Amino acid sequence: MKVFCFLFCSISSICFAGQLVVHEWGTFTSLQDETGNSVVGINVDDEPVPPFVHRVRDLLPIYSLDDRPAYWFQGAPGCHPQATMRLETPVIYFYPSEVALNQPLDVTVKFKGGWITEFFPSGDLVAPEFPADLSRDTVGAVAWRGLSLGNEGPSRQTEDHVWVTPRRVRSASVRSNDKEVERFLFYRGIGQIDAPLRVTQSEDGSTLTVGAVESMRINHLWILEVRTDRSVAFRDVGSFDSANGIISVPRRFSPTDFRRENLQLLKTSMHKALVSDGLFEDEAAAMLDTWELSYFKSPGLRVFFLVPRLWTDRRLPLEISISADITRVMVGRIELITPEQRMVLQRIGSAKINFRTMPSELLVANRFEELSGQLRDQIPELYQAYLNLGRFRVAIIFDELRRRPSAGLKQFVTTTVCGRNINID
Repeated sequence: MKVFCFLFCSISSICFAGQLVVHEWGTFTSLQDETGNSVVGINVDDEPVPPFVHRVRDLLPIYSLDDRPAYWFQGAPGCHPQATMRLETPVIYFYPSEVALNQPLDVTVKFKGGWITEFFPSGDLVAPEFPADLSRDTVGAVAWRGLSLGNEGPSRQTEDHVWVTPRRVRSASVRSNDKEVERFLFYRGIGQIDAPLRVTQSEDGSTLTVGAVESMRINHLWILEVRTDRSVAFRDVGSFDSANGIISVPRRFSPTDFRRENLQLLKTSMHKALVSDGLFEDEAAAMLDTWELSYFKSPGLRVFFLVPRLWTDRRLPLEISISADITRVMVGRIELITPEQRMVLQRIGSAKINFRTMPSELLVANRFEELSGQLRDQIPELYQAYLNLGRFRVAIIFDELRRRPSAGLKQFVTTTVCGRNINID
């Protein structure tokens, strides 16, 4: 374990003796079907970042004001038909030495196989072929030049949970040339990338088989299922070395395994693993608290794992203009389409409900909890079941439509947020 000597600086945050210390956390999220194949169109976001964040949709002269994608599409066209990976909210913290406090800093992040679609503070963006052609050869980037560290100033006002929570870290503030100040550098994006792990399900749905796309060691892996009542069941699988082959674990949990109290047990296990991988205590807590809704409270079956640093550096190269001790801790998250979800989709496809008669507020709702009591009373049972499919329900229903086209499903998707953005014929 690294031991640093702390110096108390004139700024409110901490600084280090020696070289600049840089810590980063973030999530690589994907959706896989029962055979472990990536599902497209997953850039629908039920936790959008504040409006002041810079978005590729606002920076490129390709959209009129009326045609720009909505905030909840992660800065890109809704349900993008080539998006198989979500790069979710990496944040970069800085702990400067006295020397680093007095010199400008350049930081560049490249996304090999994707676009960086949202970022803060201001920087120079590269988004080739956006928004039409996203491929495995795409290389998006954002560069922050002339940053200064430790110069405190007013941050943008917001109450958004996904923004204020990462601020609860004792890092130095960062100021851009445009005088935008924040506790961290932020960026996110979408890509056409497969997850480093592939999870397949047995035909009877009883077993999950986990394998890696290349030889690698996973330091920690968890399997989690969240029910609609937010009760939680999980398995702490521990480490996994793909050189030793695949691993198989039970997919199903017993009814007595689901308890709300399990959430804290899981967070404790993940916090310990994140700190062991290099994050500070407050950084690990900020990461887990930022994603509490999507990680732990959104219904569904998912796999979490610590992404090997080598894989992260290859897909997401980070360059810093001065000598720095860099720690990057990324969590891989794989959402799994379950047999239970397939049954819901088949019921929707055979239903005779005219969803066009529903209030428009329901059709664009991102989270069931946001609806007023009066609106909840107007939700047909099947539409409520659709909302309960979880964060990637739109991508799941399009995947089902491609597999088993039906008039009922086509009628359903044309009334939802992304219906006009994907060719469903």
